[in-house]
Amino acid sequence: MDNAKAVFSKNLANYLNIHNVSRKELGDYLGVSQMAISKWINEHNYPDIEIIIKICEYFKITLNDLFDFNNQSEFNEHEKRLIYSYRDKPNVREAIDVLLNINNEKK
Repeated sequence: MDNAKAVFSKNLANYLNIHNVSRKELGDYLGVSQMAISKWINEHNYPDIEIIIKICEYFKITLNDLFDFNNQSEFNEHEKRLIYSYRDKPNVREAIDVLLNINNEKK
């Protein structure tokens, strides 16, 4: 089984790719260098918990998502991309809701 650092590194690279975010963009948001992001992805270093929480907030994911806690590998990469697009893009959310006949009445 992968250790936490390896899982974090793999998943961070994956979320950057899925969301089409550069290391520089994420670094600017987090207040760290692009080199720091590269070190995390290459398993040379590990961010503080405060930074990890900001990463989750940035990608709108949970710690479970970032670290694969509970071995949540029930979704393939295509399904994960759909979920992230649904979360991040209102027009995608609206189209899927219409397609699936999901009622989003405002309360």
